[in-house]
Amino acid sequence: MTQKELQDTLIVTGWKSAYVAKKNKSKDLISQVRREITENEILGLIVWYSQNKFQDDNCDEYTITNSKGEVELTIKKGGNNAD
Repeated sequence: MTQKELQDTLIVTGWKSAYVAKKNKSKDLISQVRREITENEILGLIVWYSQNKFQDDNCDEYTITNSKGEVELTIKKGGNNAD
């Protein structure tokens, strides 16, 4: 993707899906030029982000909060119980 193409795209969430979509002049409508983000892509990003977060912050868990500061989700590092 070119820099211009990247600048003209955004992630849009719907009722049960998320999309990478071309920006639309209307704030109310999603562009017809879009691609649904798959569950595997979303989970892959969460795993990738979490691995980096655990390493960079030297932590075993982190929380995701909403705009009011209320905890929405806690992500914990998985353990290896195969001793």
